[in-house]
Amino acid sequence: MKILADEGVERPIVIRLRVEGHQVIYIAEVAAGSTDPEVLEIAFREQALLIAVDKDFGETPSANLRVTISRPPFTIQKTKISCW
Repeated sequence: MKILADEGVERPIVIRLRVEGHQVIYIAEVAAGSTDPEVLEIAFREQALLIAVDKDFGETPSANLRVTISRPPFTIQKTKISCW
């Protein structure tokens, strides 16, 4: 799966996703400091699932994109992700 990880996503999550075989574009590596609309544009252009952790992400209206925001609680222990 192609995934775009916003720069707020912790590096261990990106590493784990890559280890699991996903193609991950990490904003912190390729476009640090990008605005939310710029990140959305990259996700759209790359046809990638976007993962962001900041709670106000996606509040910028976009007529061209459908955005589903899911905010499940999670904890990270080293590179293991536990969801409940």
